[in-house]
Amino acid sequence: MVERARFSFLPLGLSARWLSNKSIDSRNCFELMRMGYAIPKQGYFEQARELGELLERDRGGITITPLSGMLHHNVAALDFDSQYPNIILRGNLSYERPEGSSSDSMGLISKVIEPWLKKRLELKKVKKTLARGSEERIVCEQRIDALKLILVTSYGISGCCWNRFGNVLTFEEINKRSRDAMLKAKRIAEEKGYDIIYSDVDSLFVRKDGAERGDYEHLASIIEAETNLPMSLDKHFRFIAFPRLKSDYSSSALKRYFGVTYDDEVEARGIEMRRDDVPDFVKEFQRNLIFCLMQYDNYEDVYSKGVAKARALLEETMRRVAEGDIHQESLFIAKTLRKSAWEYRNKVAHLSAAKQILARGKVIEAGDK
Repeated sequence: MVERARFSFLPLGLSARWLSNKSIDSRNCFELMRMGYAIPKQGYFEQARELGELLERDRGGITITPLSGMLHHNVAALDFDSQYPNIILRGNLSYERPEGSSSDSMGLISKVIEPWLKKRLELKKVKKTLARGSEERIVCEQRIDALKLILVTSYGISGCCWNRFGNVLTFEEINKRSRDAMLKAKRIAEEKGYDIIYSDVDSLFVRKDGAERGDYEHLASIIEAETNLPMSLDKHFRFIAFPRLKSDYSSSALKRYFGVTYDDEVEARGIEMRRDDVPDFVKEFQRNLIFCLMQYDNYEDVYSKGVAKARALLEETMRRVAEGDIHQESLFIAKTLRKSAWEYRNKVAHLSAAKQILARGKVIEAGDK
């Protein structure tokens, strides 16, 4: 909240209630007034264009679907650091110059995001000097995440109809340059003999037999030089797996994976342990299950020792559940009320809980947990 308030020049109370678009609009207006410009009224203008041009340009980032249900060993996740903000800054893209500019004068978006991108990169350096699990590191990570949200949203609303300065051509150009960078990164990796396991807009998951951390870092530096966008080794997985789609068992689900790094950290995306509305008991069980399975250095141990340990953990957990040997607090499910209790049409579980709270004479409103 402090980072949001500083960015938008708002008191904490207003910053908590304003949506991202309104906060960014506040900062945009400040920058324009500081430059001596009058602020236009809210409006959105887009020229009529041919269908062929829309089909060519109105596209998002590139995603490569992983192989279904496969377990992969020694995989590196290479990440374009703050890809969209860096594309904006290095191309000097903005609402008023969607094609970019090589001039020294910065566009509005660049003026707004540059200090916050620098701040985020500095905090990422500080994070590496702090002890894992320390309060200082946790606070540092929270600030990094808050700044990431500000930067990503600045890109996301660049073509939004609710952005008074929005220009869909700018949004499309940023996405086009993102696609070009990812295609170039994919080509370079394949030319160097790496297999592409998966990609998602600004992340490229690659592997190569016998490759070590230094090899992956060298590949990232080559891609950075070719694309003119900073890239680094984000995670080095000992093992990583991609779940299948529930509706189509022959296909992998996008934006979902889990694995264990060479630092013995469990990393996951899109599964239960990453959801806010899943009980702590379930999250902890899933985290331990993944580590039991993937803590080994080769496929043979994973399929023998790992599977045996995972089954033992499952049986022990089922016994504890059957015997009620679980703290109640670890089974709590938290849900946010998205609207007034009287506006819901479906009888969802958290609506029932909200009505019970109201029946006791307490106040609960939209936005409350």
